[in-house]
Formats: sequence, structure tokens, C-alpha cells
Amino acid sequence: MAWQDPLTGIPNRRSFFDRADAEVRRATRYRRPLSVIVFDIDHFKAVNDSHGHDGGDEVLRRVAVLAAGLLRDADRIGRIGGEEFAVVLPETDRDGAARMAERLRVRFAETEIALADTAIAVTASFGVVAVDTGAEDAIKDAVRRADVALYEAKSQGRDRVVAAA
Repeated sequence: MAWQDPLTGIPNRRSFFDRADAEVRRATRYRRPLSVIVFDIDHFKAVNDSHGHDGGDEVLRRVAVLAAGLLRDADRIGRIGGEEFAVVLPETDRDGAARMAERLRVRFAETEIALADTAIAVTASFGVVAVDTGAEDAIKDAVRRADVALYEAKSQGRDRVVAAA
């Protein structure tokens, strides 16, 4: 439990940041690109309100499984809070990360999630940035910037990807 999110089975916030820091060190050492995606489920409160916390939990589990299924073995995903997830993509520049985020966005929107009383479609909003490996606390800085891009995606209407400089 110290490293794994008990609900989704993917790494938790602590584990994600530890693994992401290791990827920053590797990217710095080999002078390779590294990018971060931060995403969260649109209107998640409405899911919980309409389908209860069990329904919300199932949505979180399915989103984690769908995302992990599209990512490469080298990519690192984690649940960093509530309905918010982050992904570190080694050897990937911002444009490549934006393409991955778009594949995730489409997969989520196309997939109906079976709940006890119905099946629902969910969407997600995404923020994407390249990691400045020379920055102090590079991964925290990248997640913060990706979070700003995520909120820009939400302000533009949700169910979209925003890649920031």
C-alpha cells in the first residue's frame, strides 16, 4: 500500500514521483527527451452523484486499466489524487506526448464503462508538457505546468488535449 493505489492497482502519488524522478535523472544523463501528461476525468463529481461512490470507483479502475493498456512498458503512470492521473513518457518529446494523450482521450470517449445499473461514457481533459530536466524539482515543475494546461483544456470545453510550452 505504500507504493500502490489500493483502488486502481497502479502506482500511487508517492511511487509515481519516485519513479518520475528516476526518469528525470536518466533523461538528464543521456540527454534524452522526457514529457509528462496530467489528466483527469471530466465531470467526475456528477458520476459519483449519479452512480454513487461504487460507480465512481469503477470508473477510476477502468480508466486506469484503459490508460495502462495503451502505454508502453517504459512509461510510468500514477494516480496522483482523486480523479487525477499523471504519466511520464521517457524518450518522448512534447509532440509525441500530445499524440499519446490524444489516443488516450479518444479511447476513453469511445469506451462505455459498465456500472451496476447502466453503462456510461466518460471523457477526460489532458495537459501535456516537456520536462525541463535542468529545473530544480523538474518533475514537480512539469506536473504543475501540465496541471495548468489541463485546466486550460477544461476551460476550453473539456474532452481535449492542451500541450503547453
